[in-house]
Amino acid sequence: MDDYRCQLHIWHGTALAYTRRGYDWANRFKSIAEAAKTLPVREAIIDGEVIVATPDGLSDFGALQEDLGSGRSDRMTSLS
Repeated sequence: MDDYRCQLHIWHGTALAYTRRGYDWANRFKSIAEAAKTLPVREAIIDGEVIVATPDGLSDFGALQEDLGSGRSDRMTSLS
């Protein structure tokens, strides 16, 4: 596993980020949830994975776990 599965639910200016077990991790995936709120849609569901990419574009699961543990989300990106 190199990522976390995530389903973004955008609803009239709010964004929730659900894990595959149904937990809302919008606060843990904050940069992604904030970016989702700026999309030009009223309602949408976007399914994908959250990763932290290495400089050469590969997924770094260790870095993702470190960022989640420290409350950092600025290096996270979503692949859909």
